[in-house]
Amino acid sequence: QMWKTLRSKLSPTFTSGKLKWMFSQISSCTDILIEYLNEKANGEDFLIRDIISCYGFDIIASCAFGLDSQAQKNPDNEFRKKATKIFTPSIKTMMIQTLAFMFPNLIRKLGINIIDPEISEFFCTLTKTTLKQRKESGIKRNDFLQLLLQLKDKGYVEYDADEAREVEKIDNIEKLEFTDEILAAQLFIFFIAGFEPVTSLIVFTLYALSKELEVQSKIRDEVMEVKEKFGLISYDSLKDMTYLESVMAESLRLYPPARLLIRTCTKTYTLKDGNQIEKDTIIMIPNYSLQRDPKYFPDPEAFKPERFADGEQLSIRQGRGIYLPFGDGPRVCIARRFALLEAKMALAKIVENFQINASSKNIEPLQRDPKSFIINPIGGLWLKLEKIGQNTN
Repeated sequence: QMWKTLRSKLSPTFTSGKLKWMFSQISSCTDILIEYLNEKANGEDFLIRDIISCYGFDIIASCAFGLDSQAQKNPDNEFRKKATKIFTPSIKTMMIQTLAFMFPNLIRKLGINIIDPEISEFFCTLTKTTLKQRKESGIKRNDFLQLLLQLKDKGYVEYDADEAREVEKIDNIEKLEFTDEILAAQLFIFFIAGFEPVTSLIVFTLYALSKELEVQSKIRDEVMEVKEKFGLISYDSLKDMTYLESVMAESLRLYPPARLLIRTCTKTYTLKDGNQIEKDTIIMIPNYSLQRDPKYFPDPEAFKPERFADGEQLSIRQGRGIYLPFGDGPRVCIARRFALLEAKMALAKIVENFQINASSKNIEPLQRDPKSFIINPIGGLWLKLEKIGQNTN
């Protein structure tokens, strides 16, 4: 199957070594985010999603396409306008996406496009143009596009001995010519996987911290302790922020990027009660509900990072198939470590610089927008920020 070949070939692009390779770009985008939030840190209510969305967009544009989109400085630029249309909720897009998940063969036979053809063409043209410019100029950058060029030219992505243990080994893969169209598709998927899920993770974590001031204070203490040890927030120093990792894990439990996971049964399976799931049956896994089930997570509506304080506990929950923010198994999100790194950097810097306070403008309890496939609350998410040292109560 093509996906196995792609998975095997792309696995080396998301090792720790490659993430460290791209970290300077993430750091630069985070500095711009903090500059922008400084202007908002006056104690007044403001909507946070678009701001974080622009941050995520700048990182993806830089690390995937090698472009300086400047979305944080100019949110209305054409690149971002085209891209955000993918996630703009509407009844029509919601219906098409739902049908595509439930009846993929029917959608293919009817020739219905899940993604607006205009958007697909935009990304394909952008990729081809950027690839051509990169090859003609001979310029090399520490980004995903450079790794894809290496994959196209050599048929593989290079990695060292330290990275070898992180590379997924998949048997019986097919030979595949990496055309510009295939590379464009990988960049597009990387964009989707690294943009909206990261935005949701950061936004909902900030929302939770605005209500959980003790948790917020503990993160700030950890960040300052790590900074004192390393001198700055870097790729390596972020690894020491284990409490922040637990907070992010709990945020993903309560607010997973997608409410459902869709999988196809690869062979007939007999359940404990004797019922069978036939091969090729499409399965809908309600990960949102599983992750709020009191049988697995006592007091499920409470925000308790200590659930994930032990890394082993996280592995156990994932192994049992009840904690699935990025999926699981062979098709687990390949870019999950990139997404977590991007979010962790933003959260560490925000908590270091600002006191995050709750806003009365939020509709409580949060109500999901029914037109949106992702978890997107009606009325948006509002926050208030104060610069650390002004008045942190």
